[in-house]
Amino acid sequence: MPGVALPFVPFAFADALLDALSTAHGLPAYAAMAFALGIGCLGVPIPEEAVLATAGCAAAAGGLSLAATWVVAVVVVLGLDCVLFAVGRRTGPAIERSRIGRRIRPSALAAAHRFFETRGVWAVVGARFVMGTRIPTMFLAGALGVPRRRFLLAAGGAGLVSAAIPIALGYVFADRLRELVGWMATVRGFVLAGVVLGALVLAFVLWRLLRAAPGAADTTEERA
Repeated sequence: MPGVALPFVPFAFADALLDALSTAHGLPAYAAMAFALGIGCLGVPIPEEAVLATAGCAAAAGGLSLAATWVVAVVVVLGLDCVLFAVGRRTGPAIERSRIGRRIRPSALAAAHRFFETRGVWAVVGARFVMGTRIPTMFLAGALGVPRRRFLLAAGGAGLVSAAIPIALGYVFADRLRELVGWMATVRGFVLAGVVLGALVLAFVLWRLLRAAPGAADTTEERA
């Protein structure tokens, strides 16, 4: 079973972990996969799709059950999403009352609450497929009022799909794992660049709208 080297991951232990996962068998393999997904959620640059594709490769070699790999992956990623959501729900009100929170315009904060209360489900679904957006999105979903049941449905449904795709690709293309991981990294980079560009455009539009709002005009007149 070929190992997988990730030139875009700066930590040597990340390469070693994925290399071990690609040749592991049984319980240690599931534990390695859960560990890699967990530390990736904490910010260590181990792409989730690389971990899952490598697990799919291990399943193709007979070291793991394909169905069990999928179930374990879904449980781990959904559990981590729920932790981020719970932290946001617990700390969100305190952050809004803090010195930093009081520096945010009330109109902007109200707009953020409205967005997550009405469209936060789609933000949660989208974040499951774009690396770099997951941690802040899940946290903000909790902090800004996404209902718990809707969050679980969105994160759970998206997790089922986002875990299945790279596992299936790793299983089918097990003999080309290096190429597959590199291709997924390229796609992820383009998607993330598009998301960042879209977020900057949206932030600029919202800023212009808030400046043009009647409340902003009244504030300008009072200062004059």
